[in-house]
Amino acid sequence: MSFCPPPPRATFAPSAAPCPDDTPAAPPPVPVAVLAAALVEGPLDLSSLVSLTAASRTLTVLRRLDLPPGGSTGWHYHPGPMVTLVASGLLTHVTAAGTHLWAAGSAFMEPAGSEHVHLGRNDHAAPLALFTLSFLPPGAPVAVDAPAPVWAVP
Repeated sequence: MSFCPPPPRATFAPSAAPCPDDTPAAPPPVPVAVLAAALVEGPLDLSSLVSLTAASRTLTVLRRLDLPPGGSTGWHYHPGPMVTLVASGLLTHVTAAGTHLWAAGSAFMEPAGSEHVHLGRNDHAAPLALFTLSFLPPGAPVAVDAPAPVWAVP
């Protein structure tokens, strides 16, 4: 079955010929619900992003990482700064500055460079879900595997 197209919202030209009397009018559009939920709220220090400009041709990559209980990212670093958002679970984040627990709803910056080797673990019973937003030089990987740093070896 064909429908008569709906009339234009606004026009400054003569409209097309009206539909024949035997053609039914198009049904009204069905309303669609838009769902939006905050995953993380709170302050976040973005000072390490100051050097990124539109002229620097920065590539942005948004990823979701799921770590099962006992899972680990392994030792690595990032070629560009990265914002990490903890969507669910509890992240154990090990850096040269120490071990920090990041709970669901928290966010933090990971600085760029091989001097910032770290790892993330899920030492807890619940699954861990992270969202990461990376700011990378063109062609760079999101993460680079690294050996355990001297400070991490017992």
